[in-house]
Amino acid sequence: MTNATRELKIRAEILHKRIRALDTRYLGRLRILTPFRRSSNAQLIAMAASIRRRACLAVIAAELGFANWRQVAIPLTHLPGFIPLQVAHRRISRHNLWWQGE
Repeated sequence: MTNATRELKIRAEILHKRIRALDTRYLGRLRILTPFRRSSNAQLIAMAASIRRRACLAVIAAELGFANWRQVAIPLTHLPGFIPLQVAHRRISRHNLWWQGE
């Protein structure tokens, strides 16, 4: 798992905890998803206990402009030839003469 994927999952975990704590600011973020779009605050509060982590992942994905979590996760981890940024940085620093100095 890349650091970017881990960061987004942590954001979803925080969102999930705040929803379970009935924080209306965080509950309102669910409205970005189609099933919750027309829900009132009272309805969201009533549903808070049944909200699953996957809904929170979908909220994070939607806020980033993606249709679902899978569209976020695949480019970050599974594309053929994809080199995570931290690995690419290590390769560049080993092979770049300018980086190593004189």
